[in-house]
Amino acid sequence: MTSVQGGLDWKLGDTQVLSFRSSLSDASHREPRQMAKYIYANFKYNAPGVTPTLSGVPGLGMSYDTSGFEPSVSVNPANFENLNNWKAYYWRNEFIKIDDRVGDLKLDFRQNMDADSRGLGYAVGIDYRRLSHSYSDTLTQYYPTASGMTLAGAGYVSSTIMPNSGGLPFLIVDPARAWGQKDANGNLVVASTTNLASSLQSNYSHDEQTAAGYAMTMYRTDRLSAMVGLRQDNTTLSTTGNVRNVVNGTTTWQSVTNNSRYNFTLPAASLVFDATSAVKLKVAASQTIGRPTYDDYAPNTTISENADGSVTVTQGNPNIKPRQSNNLDFSAEWYLPNSGLASFAAFHKQIKNEIYNQASQGQVFFDGANRAATITQPLNSSSSSLSGIELNFIQGTLGWLTPYLQGFGFSANLTLLSGRLNAITSSGASRTIDRLVNQPDQIRNLTVFYNYRKFGVSVAYNWIGSSLRLVDASLPSQDVYWQARSQIDLQARYDVGSGWKAFFEVANLTGSPVVSVTGPNHNLLKDTFSLGRTFWLGLIYTPKLL
Repeated sequence: MTSVQGGLDWKLGDTQVLSFRSSLSDASHREPRQMAKYIYANFKYNAPGVTPTLSGVPGLGMSYDTSGFEPSVSVNPANFENLNNWKAYYWRNEFIKIDDRVGDLKLDFRQNMDADSRGLGYAVGIDYRRLSHSYSDTLTQYYPTASGMTLAGAGYVSSTIMPNSGGLPFLIVDPARAWGQKDANGNLVVASTTNLASSLQSNYSHDEQTAAGYAMTMYRTDRLSAMVGLRQDNTTLSTTGNVRNVVNGTTTWQSVTNNSRYNFTLPAASLVFDATSAVKLKVAASQTIGRPTYDDYAPNTTISENADGSVTVTQGNPNIKPRQSNNLDFSAEWYLPNSGLASFAAFHKQIKNEIYNQASQGQVFFDGANRAATITQPLNSSSSSLSGIELNFIQGTLGWLTPYLQGFGFSANLTLLSGRLNAITSSGASRTIDRLVNQPDQIRNLTVFYNYRKFGVSVAYNWIGSSLRLVDASLPSQDVYWQARSQIDLQARYDVGSGWKAFFEVANLTGSPVVSVTGPNHNLLKDTFSLGRTFWLGLIYTPKLL
């Protein structure tokens, strides 16, 4: 990543400032992937370059136990661990390339707007931002045309036991041996006939330009601060992707560019009042927008086949609109003796065009035939809302209790949320869901810290309640939710001196996974993602002049 920033402040008078800011940043991501897959099944080898057709084998006959939250499976260990039973299914080279560039120019004029100013002040400004984003996924895949290549020549049985498997070990594919096996049997391996299509279906580029202007006025006294402002946001967008066309069983790809624009006038107002020297009250009202992600705009249709033979389709939506929100906020802060702070906040958002992902069942022509598929696409809701309250308490030191606790402190936070989403059903009607996508019902945070001279350590606990992940167009019982999850993080710091600080961090100390659930009572396992622990050890240098 490369970033360049610059700015200039011109003080025209005691209370007048003209400011210019500019920035340019480039970011790129390169991700090579190399995979090889072996499957225990009956193989029917089709035309060269076509996916082999699979069917079950008696040797891998299974029994299931679904009485618990995580289903367990039991198979014949001798058959499972016989690497000769696992036949080569494909070899895949993939290269993902992402590039982003953002440039921004700002010009502002402020009159009597400093924090210590009193009386009437105002500010006006203009802002121009241009961003470009491109995504490409180049895939080259190879299929066998005959039997003979097995995991016995490309892997091994590990000593690590798989969870919920009745004691079965993980089978490991050695990448170097797997690709060596493929190269040594070149006469039995052919490149997939769908490589070109697979490399085209997900690629897109997005260009976005925003010209904005604002004007605001503020009035301050020793105890009161009032602000009223207005922002005009004009955005033009251009997204180019590859659209899939199927005519008489033949698939072709056509580059398509979708252009759109939107204009919003966004007012805002706030009032801050120091009720006492220790109590501060704030009330605010505003209109804001939330822009869709780049992927949401893309006209692409990405098709993939899952291990069980089912087909998944992910589509963009060139007609997606930004979400619009009317917001009301209130907060109260109480600055307590002995480095303490208690605060309360409440808010309500009335949202138009809330963005959510919807899954529906349909058909798609894939791999030479019409296949049943689950199709996921971002959509706009007709109306939504979100309300919440937040309680916060910070105690910077416990030394007022006893000198032995001088370095100890803590912060605690509780957020309660209530949302409503009107989602479109497959019949064209709408239904109401009691929360927004990725909006939990509760968030709890607790951080305990200790500082002594140059040393500091903190332990943070975070708990996030259940939240909506995916909406099903037909069956509410098939909506997908993120299960409630907790995480513990640890951080230690030491001031080495001369501007240097050493740090050690552990994220997700307990290895808490991310789990999604479905079903009428949201208690059936959909999938689970292992996050593991992440460790950081490093040095930070800060020049004395900064």
